[in-house]
This record gives sequence, C-alpha cells and structure tokens, in this order.
Amino acid sequence: MKRFLSKRVQRILTPIQMQEYSLIFVEIIVGMFVSISSFIYFITFTEDVLAKQKLFTDTVISQSIYSLRTPELTSVMQFLSFLGGEFILFASVVITVALLLKGCKREAGLFSFAILFGFFLNNIIKYLLKVPRPTIDPLVIESFYSFPSGHAMSSFIFYGILAYLVFHFTRKKRISLIATLLSLTIIFLIGLSRVYLGVHYRSDVLAGFVAGFWWLVTVILVDKTVFFYQGFKSVSKR
Repeated sequence: MKRFLSKRVQRILTPIQMQEYSLIFVEIIVGMFVSISSFIYFITFTEDVLAKQKLFTDTVISQSIYSLRTPELTSVMQFLSFLGGEFILFASVVITVALLLKGCKREAGLFSFAILFGFFLNNIIKYLLKVPRPTIDPLVIESFYSFPSGHAMSSFIFYGILAYLVFHFTRKKRISLIATLLSLTIIFLIGLSRVYLGVHYRSDVLAGFVAGFWWLVTVILVDKTVFFYQGFKSVSKR
C-alpha cells in the first residue's frame, strides 16, 4: 500500500498504524469483490426464479418439509420465525439505544443504518418483482409479496452485524467464532421455519440470504472506506 501514500504521510504513520491501515485497505479491496460478486449472483438467481426455473425444485422441497409437520415442531418453527420478524425490530431499538448510551455513535449509526435500510430495500425489491406467496397449505397467512424473504434477509443482516460487532469490540477470535457460528445457525433455522410454515419457497429464503449478505458486506465496506479516508485525511493535515 506504500506506493499509494505520499512520503510525508508515511513518515507520520507509526509501523503499527501502517499495519492497521494496510489491513483495512486489503479488507476494502476484498469487500468490493465480495459485494459485487454477491450482487451479480443475486441478479442471476432472481432471473432464474422469475423464469420459474426453480419452481419444481422449490415445490418438491416444500412438500418434503411439510411432511415433517407436528404440533410441537410447528410451535418451535413459529418461535424461530418470530426471531426473524418482530423480535428484530424490538431488539434493534434496544441495541441502538445501548450503543448510544455507551458513546459508540459510529457503531450505533452503522447498526441502525444496516437494519433500517435493509428493511426498506427488501420491501422495494418485493414490490418491484411481485412474486406471489406459496399456496400449498400455508400455516400462516402473509399479505405481501414473497421474493426475497424478508425474514431471511433481515435475520442475515441483524445477526450478521451482531457477530461483526462482537469481533469489533472484543477482537477475540474464539468469542467471535462462537458468535458467528451461533448467528449462522439462527439465520439458517429462521429460513427453514419460513419454508416449514408455508409462507416462502426455498428460493425466496436463499435469495433473502444472498441479499442480506450483500447488504451486510456493502454496509461494512462503506463504513471501513469512510474510516480509511477520514484517517488519512486527518494524518495528512498534521
């Protein structure tokens, strides 16, 4: 990264700062690649869904999952679905307020921006594509469009950014790994619950995961880019 910096900036930065900014620079480059790749994949996947190339597989998978239904399992799935819906709205407000009270304005802004605009983005995509809900024996009635799954997308953003913040605040690999694995497990189960309840096809859920992943990566990428720019801007003024 040194070739991109002026000699004056290089003299001001300590070796530790150079290492930190070099790592952030690499993260930005990798983040750009991942963001663009996941966006392209979402577009390609969406085109297949609109062309109904996924419908047969979706129907077969849904019917297989429906065959597992029991009253007890339905209660569990309804709770998991709750963790990807109303719970996220409530928890997001609590976490944002807690971060603000702790003086973590940047993190609070990042968190609330990711959740709020992710929600609006999901609804805009649904409205534009107008993909209907499954009609095969749903256990819950939903009125809005189906693709991509709002629960899947919101849960990926919410639990994903929580795992990111755990690493951001602790910098401990073991704790961060546990938080990431726990988040991914919850995200997967929430997606499964939406298919089980008959309100989404498998493709809706997968698209929600991809869209949520893309938005999460993009928000973090923008945050790191702004931090990188502001850091060098402040250094260059010394």
